[in-house]
Amino acid sequence: MVYCNKECQVNLDTIFDAVKQEVGVDNEHLIVNLSIVSQEEIHDLNKKFREVDRPTDVLSFPLLEGDFSNENNIFDVDPQTNELCLGDIYICDEIVAMQAKEYGHSYKREFAYLFVHGLLHLFGFDHMNDTDKRIMRDKEEQIMSKLNITRDGE
Repeated sequence: MVYCNKECQVNLDTIFDAVKQEVGVDNEHLIVNLSIVSQEEIHDLNKKFREVDRPTDVLSFPLLEGDFSNENNIFDVDPQTNELCLGDIYICDEIVAMQAKEYGHSYKREFAYLFVHGLLHLFGFDHMNDTDKRIMRDKEEQIMSKLNITRDGE
């Protein structure tokens, strides 16, 4: 389940389920916190946590590492809901709109792509070197294709 601070044009839970399936995680009690923020807010976060003094499109802050089961994270499971939080994602709404226009596709497609990207970071994927970047990009494309969210359409 995805908790989001604002309404958006994509089905977040469907995307989250597709990412979990692609990475082989079947925990139905995982949750993610998604915040849709302004350029100023994401700039501040990027500067504070990454020491990069500029806005960015998406930031991810994982809370788990490698093991996404409730059984092995018992102290992190909410005893009332049985939910285990994977982490937090911040997406800049203004940058989504700018990049969608720049890349020539819909807002919905750009937002969905950035959410997939952020989720993959929460699951431990990264793009610090060429090999890891290729693996992550392949996963992103496979997920977007399965969701039928294409570059030239919805």
